[in-house]
Amino acid sequence: MEPIIEKILELAKYSESKFPIDNFFEELLHIILETLGAEFCTVALFDKADDQLFYHIACWKHNRLTKKFSDGFGRTKIGIGSVGICAEKRTVLSLRSPEISSVDKKELNEKFNIVATSILTVPMLSRNELVGVVEVVNKSGEEVFSRDDEKIIRVLSSYAAKVVDNARILDEYNIKERISSLGQSIVNSAHEIKNILNNMDGGAFIAEKGASSKNLREVEKGWDIIKRNSNRLRELVLEILLYSRPKKPEYKPSDINQICVDIEELLAKNAKENNVEIKLFLDRSIKDFYFDPRGIHRCLLNLVSNAVYACIQKGGGRVNVTTKLKESSVLEIIVSDNGIGISKENMEHVFDVFFTTKGSGGTGLGLPVTKKIIDEHNGTIEVKSTIDIGTKFIISLPNYEQ
Repeated sequence: MEPIIEKILELAKYSESKFPIDNFFEELLHIILETLGAEFCTVALFDKADDQLFYHIACWKHNRLTKKFSDGFGRTKIGIGSVGICAEKRTVLSLRSPEISSVDKKELNEKFNIVATSILTVPMLSRNELVGVVEVVNKSGEEVFSRDDEKIIRVLSSYAAKVVDNARILDEYNIKERISSLGQSIVNSAHEIKNILNNMDGGAFIAEKGASSKNLREVEKGWDIIKRNSNRLRELVLEILLYSRPKKPEYKPSDINQICVDIEELLAKNAKENNVEIKLFLDRSIKDFYFDPRGIHRCLLNLVSNAVYACIQKGGGRVNVTTKLKESSVLEIIVSDNGIGISKENMEHVFDVFFTTKGSGGTGLGLPVTKKIIDEHNGTIEVKSTIDIGTKFIISLPNYEQ
């Protein structure tokens, strides 16, 4: 068992929260395939809400290719074969070819292009609750997996269950902390919501007064006040939902350059009217990169909008948006401006909830939402700024290729 202890020590670093759980699973699958001499291994995780097992990740030994399954609506449910039996907290040990059910054979062939000759399936249990299932297929050079193989998988799957369980507990804690922080911030900023509602009441009064006197200009003035404050309230509510709601990115092959073009087109009119130029420096060699396009669009819209605002406050300026591959699997996006900059005191609070330097023009949630989305992508966001010189935001995203 000594080699297994060494393998667990190799995995120990992934128990730290800063590592994405999928990095742990990739290393786990490679260790299982190497230790057991198997052809294929997959992990399914149990979703309590759906009361269902879903395939999460799989790996083939011959090419070390790893396949990750979508966390969105495209999740792949498992069949009712050996993995289903395992969901009852029972091990399916050393099934040889004649004993493997037609359901298992069909599922492995259709989903993983594997012709099964032997199967070992072990439940992942933590606190005696089902966390998931580890399934190993086709023992090299042997008909079936041995009892020693079962013991090895039991040790590794038990460790994996603890890592997943701890990660979920940490996620729940972070969500509670974020909601608690958000609730307190909303209480502290209730006057801002009240101001918006008061402004809408004022706009309604002007519009009604104009209507009663048949003064169309007054009606339009009142209606414009209502619309502007309605949009501010809508934006505030949307960003509260985005910040407070736990959400896993819906990864898909996406074009970061097209997203940048779309944002430039969206903001160009307002920028031009205020003497601000938006310039794109796009790496055209970047092909489809796996991220959540809606989430990253939201992040960049927040950053570029803020950059334009910072330049407007200075009487005009320039905003640069740059994309490039930092490494083959890391996408870097830089949003920089030569606007008013951020003071040293404010730099410490840029990602704090409801902190804003825009006065009544900002919600104070744009940057916290942006950081939350980047964190959910297991990426990083860095900010550098100097007063009267400008600000630079640097985003790094790992490629979540399926």
